[in-house]
Amino acid sequence: MVRAAARGVIDYSQADPADAWWRRKHRWLLQEVAAQDDRDATMAELQRWAAAATTPKITDQSFDAAQANIKQSLTAYLKLLYPWRAEEFDKAGSSGGIEGLLAYYEQEFGKPGEARYEEMVADLEKALQPVSFAEQLRRREKRKREQMQKDSQNQLNG
Repeated sequence: MVRAAARGVIDYSQADPADAWWRRKHRWLLQEVAAQDDRDATMAELQRWAAAATTPKITDQSFDAAQANIKQSLTAYLKLLYPWRAEEFDKAGSSGGIEGLLAYYEQEFGKPGEARYEEMVADLEKALQPVSFAEQLRRREKRKREQMQKDSQNQLNG
């Protein structure tokens, strides 16, 4: 609950423990905060194993162990990200190791060079573009103006 409040996910100043809807929403939000923490931890583990596998002086035995751990971490991450498809990820992971997961990924999202894949990558790059400081200021001023208009409208109506 503290992490959820610290992240700003839950505003306890609006809390009404007697309200069943508030309790349900509270539970959902706490579950999502916990799920996000699980996803973050699993991604960190996956990145750790990927880094270990790319070490220049790795032995064949260590590489095989890292590859198995990468497969396990990737499957766990995908299951946390898409829990409703957990069975499919288990099947894809067991059918051919990394190759099975890659085949499933290609089936789901396409291959590099395919139109749907390139469109997805372009959308992702556009979403991840850093926003300039001037744009941030413009957006902040716009939000302030909108809030001031809303406040003045409320004062006139109320």
